Amino acid sequence: MHPLIHGRRPWRARLAVLLGALAMTFVSSAPSQAAGIYIHKGCVTGSDLFDAYGGWQASAYSMVGNANANNCPWGGLHSEMNPGAGIPIGASVGWTYTAPPQTTIARFVSDYAGWTKIYDDVNQGLIQFLDGAGHVGLTYSDRQATVANKRTIDWSVGNSTAITARVLCDGPNGHAGCAGSVGWSSLFDPKLYLTDDLPPTVGAASGSVTTDTTLKGSEALSYSASDLGGGIARLRLYVDGQATAVDHVIDINTGHCQIDGTENGVWSFSWPKPCPASVNAEESFDTTALADGRHTITFKVVDVAQREATVWTGSRLVANHPPVNTQLPLYADQDPAVNPVVGHVISASSDGTWTGPNLNIVRGWVQCDGHGTIASCAAIPGATRLSYTPTADDVGHRLRLLVTATNVADSVSVYSQPTGIVAAPSSAGPITPKPDPGKDGSDGTDGSNGNNGSSPSVPGAPVLPGVSITATMEHIFRGRIAGEPAGATCPQDRATLKFEHVLGGQMRLGFGRASTVQAHLTCTTSGKAIEAAQLDIATRVGTKAAVAADVTTDGAGHATLRLAKGAGRAVTVGYRMYADDPIARATATLKVAVKGKVVVKANRKHLHNGQAVTLRGKLAGGEVPTRGVTLAVQWKDGHRWRPFAQIKTNRKGAFAYAYKFTRTSGKITYALRVQVSKGQVDYPYLATASKPVKVTVAR
Repeated sequence: MHPLIHGRRPWRARLAVLLGALAMTFVSSAPSQAAGIYIHKGCVTGSDLFDAYGGWQASAYSMVGNANANNCPWGGLHSEMNPGAGIPIGASVGWTYTAPPQTTIARFVSDYAGWTKIYDDVNQGLIQFLDGAGHVGLTYSDRQATVANKRTIDWSVGNSTAITARVLCDGPNGHAGCAGSVGWSSLFDPKLYLTDDLPPTVGAASGSVTTDTTLKGSEALSYSASDLGGGIARLRLYVDGQATAVDHVIDINTGHCQIDGTENGVWSFSWPKPCPASVNAEESFDTTALADGRHTITFKVVDVAQREATVWTGSRLVANHPPVNTQLPLYADQDPAVNPVVGHVISASSDGTWTGPNLNIVRGWVQCDGHGTIASCAAIPGATRLSYTPTADDVGHRLRLLVTATNVADSVSVYSQPTGIVAAPSSAGPITPKPDPGKDGSDGTDGSNGNNGSSPSVPGAPVLPGVSITATMEHIFRGRIAGEPAGATCPQDRATLKFEHVLGGQMRLGFGRASTVQAHLTCTTSGKAIEAAQLDIATRVGTKAAVAADVTTDGAGHATLRLAKGAGRAVTVGYRMYADDPIARATATLKVAVKGKVVVKANRKHLHNGQAVTLRGKLAGGEVPTRGVTLAVQWKDGHRWRPFAQIKTNRKGAFAYAYKFTRTSGKITYALRVQVSKGQVDYPYLATASKPVKVTVAR
């Protein structure tokens, strides 16, 4: 197994990182038989402890030849009695393990090797195991348990505060003491099963999770907790009563709080008191990985013995994914929409394109003023189908289709572009558009109605935003046919608009680079260029609203569009052939793909096994969605990059990840990098990886 299999996050790391990485999978709670017990496995001595909480301590009758040595793991906790002169009966050398405060030892398991001298067929030494009260639990006197032939001790201690493993001078009959070789013993991989009966205690909780009735994006939780036994190990999230994979390690002890393994559901650690006795922290909770809707949210702290205490619980509405309109409702047939007539059906091809969970779509046709101003629009009773047949009441008005999408997060409404002015059938004679009442009751043609005779735009393609429809709305050709006399128009009123030297409507742009692209406008049938024509431009980045602009074609029908440096985008260009065209007769869309940039640094380049490296970095270019961006942490295995962790940035694109090396047996240089995961539609950059950073780990 490769050493890159266990990682940890810096203290106060955001829960958002864990939540995005684990995608809110649900896990079962800890087995009930595990509660109240944890395992300390290792040979940590008092001198190794920064807090002096428990561990092994050597003791010996002081004389040359008596010694203790911590040779774990291969040589074990070794005790040897070989005095050069006589020592009294009862003298000993050995190791004592003291349980951390508020814990007791329930069970002791270890392999041991040992030897005791036989003098005149009488024992001169004993190997003994005592509890905290000095009661002998196990005694051995033989020459059989060699290093090559270890024995296993499995001692039910009975909730003692300490145990002692010692070599004792017993002395033969008639002798006052011991001299020379008496005995030795070694303990290999000792395991202490520690009882921690007291659950954690918690203080008051605060933060937006506790005060906001509706949760969106990143929410904060501030809390405090303490534990008198092995310490606070985890902050765990429950959703609707089920434990999730959000299980944040409370680790300020430089990796001590990491779980080394489990045994029948019991957690095992490398330190006697592995986790902090008290925690006072603020965490961020990314709610975007939760399904929208009402949930019971519960945070609990968990101690090392897997006893839990509730920090906070409450019912909250999660609303992160409102409806998003990516394309407006379009007309199925242009002619009835451009020249609507009473009795002739106008049809929309769809309700537009929407994203978002659990959408409820409602549509209805609305009657607007002669300019199609949205503020003037009123619902037409009963007109709720995709098709609508204008009536005499609609004469002189423009029509729109209003579509509203609703879910628990929000309600969003969009309008189709306005139709032409509804006319009576030809036998009824010409129709004069109804004037718009101004603020002072005038017809508003002088701008007194507050909109200067123009219609507000609604983003969407191929119908373009930012286009004003003049009050007169004359049927005037917009542009000039190259080589044709003034007033000439395209045959069949058909035009073609395309991007030149662009394959498949897509192009790539380097990060931080700008470029240009040319659009070409011609009459479809004749192929002649249309000069002096205004093209409407809509640029959309990710799911943001489109930004409108315009450009005019030159004498060859070309228009140059400048592509500024920045994120990937969709650029739609449209041509409204006549001044009164409510929608574009020709459109072309260019998808600009931009490769992202990830910058990452390591806090150290040289370290030893058992130490951690922290990778910190940021996504360049901005445009990071509120939920953050999902990243993969990878290491290079030969010629392949292999992922070993998944993390998420914060909303500013910053991230941090710490990894503790635990299985590096020699000096090895690792190449590490961070890569943007593919398929994130709300992040407008192509997936990319950082430059590798090299870290050298020595044993």
